[in-house]
Amino acid sequence: MKKIGLMVLCLLIASCSYFGDHHHGQYRCGSKTVTVSYLSPSMAKLQINGKEHKLKSVYAASGSRYMNNEGTMVFWNKGQKNYLEINGHPYPGCVMQES
Repeated sequence: MKKIGLMVLCLLIASCSYFGDHHHGQYRCGSKTVTVSYLSPSMAKLQINGKEHKLKSVYAASGSRYMNNEGTMVFWNKGQKNYLEINGHPYPGCVMQES
């Protein structure tokens, strides 16, 4: 029983640091500067031109894909590759900016 409790505690600590420290950043996507924060495995917050957008996780064959409720904004990442699309317009080459 103690081993299970310890395993659960380790998973909780790992998930907090995973979303608290590692899953946020600033990207340059085409002409857009995008700040991304992953609020949970199923929710991402994007800030573009001072405006905040909340996107929910949607099915992706690979990687993580997030979309707004209207389906007009998509942010997709797989490993080091990222992709942004707004109103059907792609903003290619999303590259994380150094802090």
